[in-house]
Amino acid sequence: MVARDIRVVTLICLIGAFVFLPAFSGASCWAANNPLSLSQAIKKGLEKNPLIKAAQFGVAASSARTAQARSGLYPRLGLNGSFRRTTNPMWSFGTKLNQEQITAMDFDPRKLNNPDPINNFSATVSLTYPLYNHGQTRVDIEQAGLGENEATMRLKRARQEVIAQVTTSYLDVLLAAQYLIVIDEALKTARAHYKMIRARFASGFVVKSDLLRAEVHVADLERQRLQALSNIKVARSALRAAMGEKNDFDFTLTTPLEPGQKIPQDIGQWISSALAIRPDLEAMRIREKIAEKEVRKAKLAYYPGIYLSGNYEVNSEKLDETGTNYTVGALVQFDLFDGFQKRSRVAEALANLSRARSAIEQMKLAIEVEVRQAYFSALSAWKQISVARSAIAQADEALRIVKNRYENGLFTIVQLLGAETSLQQSKTDYFKAIHDYKVAVTRLALATGTITKEMEKQNRPWALKQHLE
Repeated sequence: MVARDIRVVTLICLIGAFVFLPAFSGASCWAANNPLSLSQAIKKGLEKNPLIKAAQFGVAASSARTAQARSGLYPRLGLNGSFRRTTNPMWSFGTKLNQEQITAMDFDPRKLNNPDPINNFSATVSLTYPLYNHGQTRVDIEQAGLGENEATMRLKRARQEVIAQVTTSYLDVLLAAQYLIVIDEALKTARAHYKMIRARFASGFVVKSDLLRAEVHVADLERQRLQALSNIKVARSALRAAMGEKNDFDFTLTTPLEPGQKIPQDIGQWISSALAIRPDLEAMRIREKIAEKEVRKAKLAYYPGIYLSGNYEVNSEKLDETGTNYTVGALVQFDLFDGFQKRSRVAEALANLSRARSAIEQMKLAIEVEVRQAYFSALSAWKQISVARSAIAQADEALRIVKNRYENGLFTIVQLLGAETSLQQSKTDYFKAIHDYKVAVTRLALATGTITKEMEKQNRPWALKQHLE
């Protein structure tokens, strides 16, 4: 019940406050077509990202290996054909015997010792069946089935990673665009102040250095704007790659950058959830079971193997008259001494099993660190959102006061420009905090393995549209 609550809250926290409306339409970086919400971007990623395709091929390969292993339960049927011409006394006599062409004259010692050349066309149908091959086939089938389950878990994890990758890339584009909006607002304010300072300079109220400082400030903001435009292009390219789209795919983001809800603060539940349902950890546990089966297979090699065989043979010299025969039999194979090969295989399998178990323990520790890192990053970013929001109001009021006092000759140009920069920085910090919080929650959902739970329950490519839009 606790893990279920965590999954639900995670999904809500991840996208909780996103609503469907055009985002930042004033930014010049947005495309004019193809509206793209976060849910739509994720759906594209799940359909086209090469990581998903690679994992799907992994599942297909595992399924094929299972079929290969099951083939050991079936008999082997073969057909062989050959032609032979010989004067070898033994082979010559045996060939005529197989062709059922032996006569009393063939027992003449001269013919037996110096036979004429003889031709033989032979065809053999053979059938072999491993009645018990040291138990290898049965264990192979069990291992292949586990391998198929492991590949399925790897695919599930790949889907989670793609969702996180697309979500993070989407948030990066939103942040880059919001930076541009903040810079444009700062640039608009700086230009207005520049006009004021230029007018005051023309009237003799301020010195030329003030005018030059204002010009430098505007120029720096214009430089920042160019950098922001470049950052948007890079972020949009990364989002296209995450979605598996070509670089000429154009889009307009429609999901805004908003804080959402605060995550629950019981870190123990987050860690428990991660250790219980992480697909890649489950894949490691399956790998441990495969290693256990390998130990069993190595030990079963000490038992004998029992095989049945049979063949039907046709021999002819000129393809007109034929001789036929058949052979059936059973073989029991038991190695009395193999140079300690089996013992070494058991030792190797045991070592691999221990290695798999150690890898699981290492992964558990890594998952706990990953969860804690994402959890505390999310809490820190959440607190920063509130602080940055307050800072914006304070910086805005400070700029108003400084501007009035500068106009009255009470403050210097340095203080005015500093107030402008403080307002710009506070807005930047605010949107950066929202971005960092959403990214941290996304990573927390990925770390706990809860990022696609709702999607799997609905059995749809993406069933979170009701939360996203």
